[in-house]
Amino acid sequence: DHLTGLVALACAFAADNRADEEELWQEVYGLTRLLRDIGLFDAALTMVDKGRELLGRMKLSETYGHRLDLLALQVRLAQRDRDDPEQLAALLAEATAIGRTVLDQQDQTAPTGIILGQLIRDARERDMEVSGETDGVFAELNKWAGGTLAAMIAATSAPLPTPAQLA
Repeated sequence: DHLTGLVALACAFAADNRADEEELWQEVYGLTRLLRDIGLFDAALTMVDKGRELLGRMKLSETYGHRLDLLALQVRLAQRDRDDPEQLAALLAEATAIGRTVLDQQDQTAPTGIILGQLIRDARERDMEVSGETDGVFAELNKWAGGTLAAMIAATSAPLPTPAQLA
């Protein structure tokens, strides 16, 4: 519920100004995700920048910066020209790099795996080449997700059914 989320974050920001940087990071990260979800993309990207500042001050950019990279990628995915193969190739390469970082950091693999799977499917539907590195990173993200998350991630890269298959 986006409205409830916005009200909750407004209350958190209005409560006081004595939050430590970790609390601020959680609030900025949550607000960024909410702004992305409701389509306020420029505001979401502004919050990504604020999140980077906070992580830098906490000396946690290397540990959590990929989470902000993924949020920024998701915003650009929502804004992209779906008919531009060069843009798709660039997004696919970026998602692959983020996936490699997620694996290196041993962070949650599902969010990046889902995005990478969708981009792989999109590229293959447009007869674009998908690198072996991308396939490998996707497989590794899927492997570490495990259980039902692995099945969900794997499904993102599967071709969409044709209208005849749905009938």
